[in-house]
Amino acid sequence: MNQDVLANVSERYKLTEKNISNLTNELQKITQELDELKVTVDTMGKKVSDVTPLQDIKEALTRIRGEIRQMDLRTGVLQNSLLHYKIKKSRALSAKGQKNAHQQKTKKHKAAAGYEFDPFNVHTNNIDAEYD
Repeated sequence: MNQDVLANVSERYKLTEKNISNLTNELQKITQELDELKVTVDTMGKKVSDVTPLQDIKEALTRIRGEIRQMDLRTGVLQNSLLHYKIKKSRALSAKGQKNAHQQKTKKHKAAAGYEFDPFNVHTNNIDAEYD
């Protein structure tokens, strides 16, 4: 009977030892998964609390806004320069048109008075008439 009790206790010891070994392996797997989750959570926490990307975006937006202001200013200067050029050209054309109109009136007036003389045109009507 001692033998039976000893065998029974020995077998329960082996089963318990096997159970402890299985549970230890399972605990080790769960501990490893827990450590991986802790690392993941820690990494995500750092990413969430890290404001460096947000600061970089804000700086980029500020820089872009400044560039837009400079481009708007340059556009305004160019538009102003173009407007002044158009006005100057318009005035020059207007003055040239008035000068041409004045010259044509003067030519008609001189021609009517008989004073038209072109030194490069030998066949001027009034001069030919004088020498004939």
